[in-house]
Amino acid sequence: MRPELNRALGFFGVVMALGIAGAVLVPRVFKAAGSPESDILVTLKRAERDGLHSPMAPPSPPLVSQKLQLDRITVELEPGGTHAQAVFTLDFTGTRGRTAVSALGLERVPLEFKDGTWRMREGSLAPTLVAAVKALVARETALAEGNVEKLRALVPVASSQRTLQEPALLEFLQMTGRNYEARAWYLRAERDGVVVSEEFHRAGELPARPVDETGHLRLQLVWENGRFLFASGLM
Repeated sequence: MRPELNRALGFFGVVMALGIAGAVLVPRVFKAAGSPESDILVTLKRAERDGLHSPMAPPSPPLVSQKLQLDRITVELEPGGTHAQAVFTLDFTGTRGRTAVSALGLERVPLEFKDGTWRMREGSLAPTLVAAVKALVARETALAEGNVEKLRALVPVASSQRTLQEPALLEFLQMTGRNYEARAWYLRAERDGVVVSEEFHRAGELPARPVDETGHLRLQLVWENGRFLFASGLM
């Protein structure tokens, strides 16, 4: 066989081998050769593919994604080159136990470059969504317990007295054998907070009648002192 043909066949074999391994090698090569922004995009897309599984306060089951989609991603590098912020819109569908959860809105994720790779500093692809759901879980738990002090801690200090005197809340706290369950949460994250539409079921015994009803509520969450609080009431 001619040397030229040998070289051609050898080159063809190398190309075929690279093509077979391309799906594994390309992301790694891209990351090694890319800019910090492209490396961060790889990190975010990997997290998007893996989905979300975020624990809640016991005994609540975790928040788990069924659909997770990032769009309109922008990356803001901080001075020094080891910290960054990724801003994007998040389209989320999932569950928290028996509660359906759907969310759409803005997310801002802090990242850091550590041990040769970019990582999410808070460990979550959706810190705003997770913080909002944790507040909703805390409210649901406090309502079911009828715990006034826990409820007080979930509203801004300036409006706590008025909120705790809401007729619907006072009536619910009078019930014996009370139960409160969120059937669905629909969240829309905005720059100044999160708007939540809730489908609920509540039941119990009032002195004059039994209660077993479903309904809808609109709740407004605002960020205050490092957590979400309920600005427009609890019920």
